[in-house]
Amino acid sequence: MYQTIENIIETEIRPQLQAHGGDIELLGVSDDGKVRVRLIGECATCPASHLTLENLIEAVLKEKVPGVTEISVTQSVSDELIQDALRLLRKGVSPG
Repeated sequence: MYQTIENIIETEIRPQLQAHGGDIELLGVSDDGKVRVRLIGECATCPASHLTLENLIEAVLKEKVPGVTEISVTQSVSDELIQDALRLLRKGVSPG
């Protein structure tokens, strides 16, 4: 099931997210059909990300992959944001 979900993300979901400056990472799929993803880029901080989850990610995966029962989004700070913060700290730039 993991590979099927990865393929659908790659061909159907990711292009739509990338068109808006975002992306998605598949973190895992449990035996009972629970899928964990991480939204990246603009999607990670978008106030409408719950709509993206419901209307795009969840809808497509549940339609195309029998057995998918739930989609959950893991929220985290992107590696890119951490690297930007570290560069600023090393330069002695104060925020704001």
